Parts: sequence; C-alpha cells; structure tokens
Amino acid sequence: MLFKASKKAPYLYRHKNSASFYFRRCIPAELRSHLGKREIKVSLQTSDKVKAMLLHDRLAFMVSVIFASPEVGMIKKLEIGSLTKNADGSIKIEGLKTDPNNPEGDLAFLKALGIGAQSSDPLIYEELMPQSPKASKGMRFSELVVEYFGKKKNITPKKKKEDKAIYLIFMELYDDPFVKDIDHPMMSNFQDMIEERYPANAKKKKNLRNLTAKEIVQLDPSELTLLDPKVKMLAPKTINKYINRLGSVFQHAVNRGYIKEDFSKGKRVDETKNARDQRETFDDAEVRIILEKVHSKKEKNPDLFWIMYVGAYSGMRISEICQLEPRDIMQDEKSGVWYLFVNDDHELKSCKTNGSKRAVPLHSMLLDEGILDFFASRKNKEFIFKWKYHPEQGWSYKSSKDTAYFIQTPCSITEKSFHCFRHTVTTILMNELSENITKEMIAGVLGHSQKGETFGRYGKGFKAEKVKPVIEAIKYDCM
Repeated sequence: MLFKASKKAPYLYRHKNSASFYFRRCIPAELRSHLGKREIKVSLQTSDKVKAMLLHDRLAFMVSVIFASPEVGMIKKLEIGSLTKNADGSIKIEGLKTDPNNPEGDLAFLKALGIGAQSSDPLIYEELMPQSPKASKGMRFSELVVEYFGKKKNITPKKKKEDKAIYLIFMELYDDPFVKDIDHPMMSNFQDMIEERYPANAKKKKNLRNLTAKEIVQLDPSELTLLDPKVKMLAPKTINKYINRLGSVFQHAVNRGYIKEDFSKGKRVDETKNARDQRETFDDAEVRIILEKVHSKKEKNPDLFWIMYVGAYSGMRISEICQLEPRDIMQDEKSGVWYLFVNDDHELKSCKTNGSKRAVPLHSMLLDEGILDFFASRKNKEFIFKWKYHPEQGWSYKSSKDTAYFIQTPCSITEKSFHCFRHTVTTILMNELSENITKEMIAGVLGHSQKGETFGRYGKGFKAEKVKPVIEAIKYDCM
C-alpha cells in the first residue's frame, strides 16, 4: 500500500512496510510517447522526511523544467533499475537502459535531474553543474537557473522555493528560452502578462494548478472567472518581486559574461501606496485587546503569551524570537542589563540583514511579568519556544499561523498579523526621537541595516546598556 508523505510534497511516497521515501510523478499523456514511460519513479535513499522533502522539491522543479522544454522529444526511453548512495555522496545507478539511437538525450535527462555521467563500470553518476554555454545554441534559461543556485551559497530554503516557482512561470511562458534570445521586449511582455493575466496563487488553485503559465495567460477573463470565481490578480508588490528575482539571475548571467545587460532594469509596476502607508500598525485599542486576552492564557499557553509580549515590547521579528536558544539570554556584567542576543551561530538560525545581529534589552514590563522565570524553565531545551524550524518556511511557518489565528479570531482583529507589532513599535519610537533616542539607536534595536562604525562587542550595533532607554520608550497608553 502506498502512502503520500505530505500535501506539501505531492510526488513524495513510501510503502507501508518501507522506511525509505521515493519520488513518483506521472508523465503527461502527450509526452509518454516521447519518453516511453508512464511515470518517473526514483528512490530517494533516505528515511528522513525533512531530507526527502528537500530532495523532492529539487526533483519536482527539474522534472517540471524538462516537461516544459521543447527538446523533451529528444528523450525516447530510459529505464533505471535501482539507485544506491555511496559513502562519498555519489549515486550508483544499476540497470540503466538507454535508447541506443539517442544516448545523449537520456544523459541530458539525467543531467537535468542534477546527475551527470562519469566513465566507470558499473556506471557512477555524480552531481554536476551545467557546462559553459554551447557554441551552437547556447545555454537555456533553465540551465542558467541551476548554475545560479549552485553559486548562491546563503539562500534560504524558503526563498529558494519561491524563486523556483517564479523562474518556472518564466520558463513555461517562453518555452525555456535560450539565454541569448532573452531581451527587453520579452521582459516587457513578461511584466504585462503577470500584471494583466496571471492570477495570484495560481498554482494553488484547484482549477488552475494543472495548467501551465502559458495556458493560464491564454484564458480570457470569462474563462478565468468561470474556473475561479474569486480570482484576484497579482498585487503590484508581488509583480515587482517576480521581476527582481529574475533580475538576480540576469545579473549572474552578466557577471559570467553570458549576456551584456540585466533585462529586468526599468521593469517595475507603480504601487498604489507608499511604503509608510503599507505598514499596518495596531492602534491602542487593538493592543489592549491582544495583551489582555493573551494574558489569560499565560499559564495554559506560555509560548503564545510570551511571543506576543516580546513582540509588543521589542519589535523583534517573529523568526528572531522563535530561534532563541537558552544561551541567548544574557546579562551585561557591568550594567546588569538583561538582553536577548540575536545571532546566527547555529545552523538553523539566521539574521536577515547585517544589522540583525544585535543585543535587544528586555523591557521592564517583560521583567515584571516574570520572563526570566520562563527562560529558566526552558534552560534544558535546545530552543526556548515550542515552534519547530520548517525546512522550507523557516521559523515563522507555524508560529505566524498560530499568532495570526489568535489575533484574527479570539481578538477579532481582521487582516492584521504579528508583524504589525514591529511596525507599531517603529512608529512609537520614531515619535520619541531626541538626543537620547536617535534614529541610529532605533535602527540598532530593530535590527535594520546600518552603515558606519561597529559598536559593542557582540557584532554590529550598540551595547545593551546604551539602547535600554530606547526599549523603555515603548509604551502603550492603554496599558
């Protein structure tokens, strides 16, 4: 009996009596005659679900690229008996049968999956990067993307997944174009298509997710509404994000000498609101409702209580709070100030900007509520808060859902989320500007990027004692 491992990984399966996961995806009917198979099935050689999901996402992306490629007809028949992973990380494929009339097509298929051939017997396949652009036709966009990811060392799984989805839309719209054929008119057309004809969350819609991007933009408005009555188009901010992410790949291509310019430049959509208007904040009444209601859950749900209070009295990002370890609670020996040390000294921790690594003093309200006792109760835990790290979405995946539900349902504050605390704190502090509370100090507390001298011994920023008055300036009239 087969079991699908996760809704987030639609092609990940395992047998009832087997520990190992494998990737299984049906081949579209129109491509089966070309590939000579009904499905792609590959053992992932791991029983670790997190690792399996990461492998699944890579395979799913590359197989989608292959299905969208106009050269898919090159590949006739390919059979793989079994895969085994060697100690050095290489993959041994046994029972490989290729089309004798077109072995290059089969090997190209393997390479597109991230597996390249080496001469040995039995055949050993190791992961390879794409080669330099071929002299005849050059490099396709999909090859450029794989190379770009190979060179990008510090990209998070969440951002990588978002980027892949954006690049796949571009590939589906233009049949995975050769890099040399991409130009300003194509990018202008891309902007027009996603602005006027591509719905938000199209790949998540039941009636749209099986269509390619090209098929979706070819639907007329009446067909689109019929398939999805609640259809909404992409927001200007999202459109600009798509263009910016493509620009990152184009800039890589410029740096490698594949193209002469970044074709995303100048392709932007005007946003209807300025940055300040887009920042949602909580008003005093909303803060009172949230803090009063969550206070009643202090004993039964201490994690929810403390994440709300820390957010309200520090402006920290939700991921920064969730990734705190017991050792990140520190006290300055000279001043006695208690503070949280935001850092990236663990493989699952990260800092969003170069100013995010910082000391955030504990507000007197948090100390009065007994936060040190809460931290002491978690001293034997790896991380203080209960929310676990998600391999794709990071620390905010579950915590943002839980906090949003609390804010929007029990507190009845619709269309707002935990992140509004950060904007609220920023607004409060900017109204407290003085000789003792400067913009630089506020930026230091909130973890914004800063230029200039490095302060303190714990990375870029100020010592906890220096910015303690900034934290204490966070006050709510309702409390």
